[in-house]
Amino acid sequence: MLAQSADGGADVVLPSRVRLVAFGSEAEFRALGTRIEEAARERQRAREERYRQQREELERRRREAQNGAQSMGDAGARRQRLVGFSDNAPSETVAAPSPAQPAARAAAASTTGSTATNAQQSITNNQEQGIDEGDIIKVRGDDLIILRRGRLFSVRIEQNRFVARSVISAAPPGVRPASWYDEMLVEGDTVLVLGYGYERRATEVNRFNLSPDGALTYRDTILLRSGDYYSSRNYATRIVGRKLVMYAPVPLLGYEMREGRYVQVPQMPGWRTLDGDWQTAADWSQIYRPVRRMGYSPILHTVHTCDLSGPSMRCASKGVVGAYARTFYVSRRGVYLWVNATPRDPDPFARTDEDLYRQLDPSNTGAVVYSFPFDGPVGAVMTTGGPVDQFSFRERDGQLEVLVAASGSGDGMWGAEVTNGDMGLYRFPVSMFSADVPPVPAQYVRHLPRLEQQYMMQNRFVGDYVLYGSGSSWWRSNTVERRVLAHNIARDQTQSIALEHGVDRIEPMDRDAVIVGGDGRNNLHFSALALDATARTAGHFSRANASQGETRSHGFFYLPTGDRQGMLGLPVRSGEERGYRQLWSGSASVLFLSVNSLNFQQLGELAARAPRQGFNDHCVASCVDWYGNARPIFYRGRVFALMGYELVEGSVANNALRERSRIDYFTALASQLSLPAPRDPRAGNGPN
Repeated sequence: MLAQSADGGADVVLPSRVRLVAFGSEAEFRALGTRIEEAARERQRAREERYRQQREELERRRREAQNGAQSMGDAGARRQRLVGFSDNAPSETVAAPSPAQPAARAAAASTTGSTATNAQQSITNNQEQGIDEGDIIKVRGDDLIILRRGRLFSVRIEQNRFVARSVISAAPPGVRPASWYDEMLVEGDTVLVLGYGYERRATEVNRFNLSPDGALTYRDTILLRSGDYYSSRNYATRIVGRKLVMYAPVPLLGYEMREGRYVQVPQMPGWRTLDGDWQTAADWSQIYRPVRRMGYSPILHTVHTCDLSGPSMRCASKGVVGAYARTFYVSRRGVYLWVNATPRDPDPFARTDEDLYRQLDPSNTGAVVYSFPFDGPVGAVMTTGGPVDQFSFRERDGQLEVLVAASGSGDGMWGAEVTNGDMGLYRFPVSMFSADVPPVPAQYVRHLPRLEQQYMMQNRFVGDYVLYGSGSSWWRSNTVERRVLAHNIARDQTQSIALEHGVDRIEPMDRDAVIVGGDGRNNLHFSALALDATARTAGHFSRANASQGETRSHGFFYLPTGDRQGMLGLPVRSGEERGYRQLWSGSASVLFLSVNSLNFQQLGELAARAPRQGFNDHCVASCVDWYGNARPIFYRGRVFALMGYELVEGSVANNALRERSRIDYFTALASQLSLPAPRDPRAGNGPN
């Protein structure tokens, strides 16, 4: 929609009037970017003027204090110190913004069971059956493929041993590696690696061939313009059928160096090969205008669907412009994207139906939920609040169910860790999604009890229940809310169930659930919840001086073997270690428990061996383990554990787990790597 300017020209593109409308052309998209850029410059000018006035006022008061000190002697000097001014007080300066760097992630750090995808058993703790998610380890036949610290490794599983087969850089040959290589998927004989590069400001998708004998060879690369897609909880890639589904945020304004300073400029969605020029990736009939306020950091939220059945990767892209906070969820029907602003995210340049917004959303906490079906048009509805993470969603029986908090920050970066506020449950028909963007009626929302402890929330749908609670493992706080809330959706009843510990993880165990958490005294607990007509605690297991070794969902796996029977695995480390240590140090071991009638029994653990003194792997990229380094693996009746560069197999006999075989696959494949010559030991080998 074009808005007439004061002189009669059509030079400003406003958001649509609460209707889903495509841009239709690149010119109209650029016009919106220009409008936002102008607003950003105006804010910057106003900010600089405000700082200038503050500095002048500071200087004026400093001079008055100095004059008072000179005329009043010691009494004046004491008053000068009392009001907080000093001759050595630093003046306030405004630093130019800098582009994101890998250190930005480090600065931010201060449904379970086996599934079948193309007849290949998955070893990933996927949320939805039949939808594989990106991870650091995958399987094809007898080959395990591992993504670690910028390299891909393949290890063959033989009857009584591991055989290292191949290693290759996760980066394309002959180019500088991206900053991060985070997720890997396997489709047939193709290995896909997703990465992000700050220098290229693009999501990198690399494809590798996996031969019948387990050898890895590079195939090709495409780059998609985006901002960093990283999330502390969610994964950016899925495989549905033979299609790769990716989410990528594209900031509408990017930073470029001009005349010695960084300035914001509009960005276009685009793609290119390694040696090609950027091309427009957008079908402007599938890129939609914002339908509500966008906030200070507007994003083009992009969903890419790529066909993997042919020799070349062909992708179709759809996207919507909206506020920064987002959470996405993938079902077998399509992709759902929840986009919301927050009360602290005012928007001075998106004047969309202000009267309607004042009535529906006076605090600017409203949201838009988009539906990107795999076989239909894009639709949307208006809601309020925000989900915690991808586990806040479930599509079932033609209904979309979403648990939300009043202050939802989305799952970008560390947003999921700070979501808080009053709780509610949306449950409405997916047929409601429309280009008319209807508000979800009040009868489709249930208000639920609020948690006493805010932040670090966990939530999960299991059967007829949605479960939620709060934990503390990331910072190892001594204050823990020892309960989980269980809302029976069918009965519309909520129970508060007392626990001996907090809620750091909620995982389905078939039709029941397990709650994992610390107790504030360096102990790790597992509590089973029987989810019948009412929820109740069942078995319980505690491990002294232990904590989760991995906080991400993929660090856990449950293998059902019968009704309320199975086996689970979880990486652990010592109890005094805080959760963020997983970014720099490996797990001590993977703990395995058997489940019988929802009672737990310890089978044992497969332990890591400390790295040899001075070990240096000459890390290529991803030298911080954002997606973890340890996994329990159940495959073809066998039990394995991945811990850093070690793969260990265990065997269970007489309800006890014992080590069967082990391999250090980095050492086994080191001869295939072009590593620098060993240094003089007296000079040191650098960090591990």
